Amino acid sequence: MHFRTLRGKEISMRKALKQYNFDWMLWRTYEAGSRLLAGTKQEYDIALRYIPNFRDPVKEVFKAKAGQLFLQMTATYLDNIVNAHQRGKKNLHDNLLLFTSNTVCA
Repeated sequence: MHFRTLRGKEISMRKALKQYNFDWMLWRTYEAGSRLLAGTKQEYDIALRYIPNFRDPVKEVFKAKAGQLFLQMTATYLDNIVNAHQRGKKNLHDNLLLFTSNTVCA
């Protein structure tokens, strides 16, 4: 899949993802979201001010324990993918094994 940049240059999707560190940004977003309830009620309310368009969906996700677990598990999964080379895990199968071994369900 190809797309055009703002300057009209056509580049591949994978190159664009590497160029903008999409994997890293997605991982850090899920990491921050999974830790949102770790603070106080006041910190949570202040954090919601920074995401006015996503306030209602975030509240819905955090209503159930399953939403919290989903964010934690996805953050762990993306962490394993982003840091695979540093940890000596280079293929998806190893990352999935690492993900399932680190996941704790309550």
